[in-house]
Amino acid sequence: MIEFFRKSLYEKSKPAVLVETKKISLLKKYNSKKNYYIIRRNRWHGMFSNLHYALLHIIYAKKKNYIPIVDMEYFPTIYNERKKIHNTFNAWNYYFSKYSHKKLDYIYKSKKIKFSTQSNIDTSKIDKKYYGYYKKILKDNLISKSIIREASLFRKKYFKNKKIIGIHFRGSDQKTAALHPFPPTFNQVNSILKKEINLNKNEIIFLVTEEQRILEKFKKIYGSKIVVYKSFRSNSDIFSCYPRKKHRYLLGYENLINMLLLSETDYLIHSNTNFSAMAIHYSKKKIKQTIIDNGINSKNIFFANILWYLKSILPKYLGGFDMKIINK
Repeated sequence: MIEFFRKSLYEKSKPAVLVETKKISLLKKYNSKKNYYIIRRNRWHGMFSNLHYALLHIIYAKKKNYIPIVDMEYFPTIYNERKKIHNTFNAWNYYFSKYSHKKLDYIYKSKKIKFSTQSNIDTSKIDKKYYGYYKKILKDNLISKSIIREASLFRKKYFKNKKIIGIHFRGSDQKTAALHPFPPTFNQVNSILKKEINLNKNEIIFLVTEEQRILEKFKKIYGSKIVVYKSFRSNSDIFSCYPRKKHRYLLGYENLINMLLLSETDYLIHSNTNFSAMAIHYSKKKIKQTIIDNGINSKNIFFANILWYLKSILPKYLGGFDMKIINK
């Protein structure tokens, strides 16, 4: 019975995937002069975990003189739609540049194919000697021009001649994710924001959050100083519903725009997330940061589902969050 509940909680913790993994034909029909390197990923990872993983494997492929192919069609992600977006089923190509114009069906007939694995490289960190190359690939026409353009229009309308405090408030499913960093509480973020904000007309707070209640709390205190991009928000898991056409695609689209906008801020309050890390990587300037470190959730799925809620209401001496502040 306990094992049944453990498996149920584990499955519930994964975002629902709309598209099933496709079978690859193992019949190789031609000898290719080129070596193709297929970058594939476990389907439940988020946008910037996937992007980080792909970037490091692209660097690896280029070092080996392979052609990197990011395959999110045969190996779908949580952003894949059942119908084609921009004339493709490959979710990578919804948002990012292709490294080959050959179709996947053609590439998989080649006899010279290698697949990405965790044993090829350590993707938990970026090797310092490749960091410049990592940033170059990220910023060099990788992200779709339509996404860049949309972010630019928003920036010109709201950021021009302003000092911008950015907040990335990661919540929702991260509160119960086993072995993931605990997200901050509202009071933690707000206490830091109060110390940093100046009451002048040229300062705004750019807030990125998927939780509607968090947006409402900040607006109640700071009013028109709060600026947000029109992305989807909910008080429940944003992947558990399908409230609009192309919802999964749009979640990824809005994530990328919010990341680009966070990269334009002057000061950023956040926890340890791939989202905020990617904004720092993308930025053309050094952003002052305050990082809230609440530690790591339990690996036990039962404890992981309740720990954040308990620690968020308990005082520190009874096991509540002992917040560590990292300033950069």
